[in-house]
Amino acid sequence: MLFGVNIEPAYIAVLTSAEGVEEIRTRLKSFEVEPPSIVERELARKAEIDFKQPPVSIKSFAGRFNIDGQRLDVHGDLRIKVGEWDWGDPLDYEPEYVYVVGVKVPVVPLQLKTELYMGLGWMDRVRKINEANARRHHKIG
Repeated sequence: MLFGVNIEPAYIAVLTSAEGVEEIRTRLKSFEVEPPSIVERELARKAEIDFKQPPVSIKSFAGRFNIDGQRLDVHGDLRIKVGEWDWGDPLDYEPEYVYVVGVKVPVVPLQLKTELYMGLGWMDRVRKINEANARRHHKIG
């Protein structure tokens, strides 16, 4: 369960700073599959902006881990590029925290994810986050 949502992810991605990647690497060294390096890739899903579908690319200082068969990708200083636009600034945010193998790990807040998905035109993901938040708050209240 992550943020009140039962999930069966294909993998887990953690967004943090470059320093956070190194801290996670130190703590999860025995699970490391790929050491951190600068990685740039185009996402499979395109943006949906003004009736156009430009490609979405990400660049980060990233490492990969395998914990009991579960893939964990850790991205530091993640930057996003849409189509021919310039690279955005590295994501900067106050993290929320989750525990991975008993280790407290900073992650991107759901509010920021909502804003990013809205900017990319991925309204299906915005709806899922809003529905999960509504369920989470309903249980609390």
